[in-house]
Amino acid sequence: MQKEELSFDEEDLIQREYRSKIDDVGQVIHVTGQLLSQLTSYTAVVQKPKIGFSSFKNIQLLEMDKQRAMLVAVMDNGIVQHRMIEVPGSITGNDLAAISAVLNAKLSGFTMESIKNTLIKEIYIELAHYRRTIDLVLDVLRYSLASDNDDKIYLGGLFNILNQPEFQNVEKLKTLMGLLEQEDLLSNLMVADPSNSGVTVRIGGEISYQGMQDCSMVMAIYGVKGQPIGSLGVLGPTRMDYSKVISVVEYMTRKLSFALENLFKGLVDKEVKF
Repeated sequence: MQKEELSFDEEDLIQREYRSKIDDVGQVIHVTGQLLSQLTSYTAVVQKPKIGFSSFKNIQLLEMDKQRAMLVAVMDNGIVQHRMIEVPGSITGNDLAAISAVLNAKLSGFTMESIKNTLIKEIYIELAHYRRTIDLVLDVLRYSLASDNDDKIYLGGLFNILNQPEFQNVEKLKTLMGLLEQEDLLSNLMVADPSNSGVTVRIGGEISYQGMQDCSMVMAIYGVKGQPIGSLGVLGPTRMDYSKVISVVEYMTRKLSFALENLFKGLVDKEVKF
């Protein structure tokens, strides 16, 4: 199949959108979904980056003001996450550096799920003077950052489905819309072979969900530094313009990967000094 190349105007639109909205992972994912939908006139499905079972590479507490610090966690797959936490006013930048050193010595190379209670106890023993801060840090690492790993899906251009003749039947439309409300189903739909660096196309019956027989899915895996961290794709009718959609998905996969690498690198350069 000969692919339809993106026009200069389309590439320029993508460049401008990413340049103006690259301050936050959520924004980048949102913009990606909007662009996929706009460029194909179908429904975009974008999976938020996941830490999954990646391990901690570097953890830093950075002084922001007298009672606030930024907790920055860099994972081995390149993902960077950060949260603002409150700290006692008596804690100095040197204290935060000392806490960071112990956290890195104890947690580097571990996933949150693999950290044993004995290791947590060692941290509390070595940092006994900072118990309140350690409570906050471990809670953020366990619960706040971990919650970001849940499969979260962004749908863009959902109402483009209404323009498709296949779904003018109200019952068929209700069935499909009901399926698209199920995040677990969408997460399963977005699973692709990590060894496949190209585009995956599933047509009609290849999508194993009752109610999606008239749909096709064109998807690809995006990543950071060669590590897969999520998927993006386009959902449309089986008669979709595959030549155009495949080109858009390929291009957007490269651009999203590049945008996230720049975003994570920027966070590290600004906030984490190795």
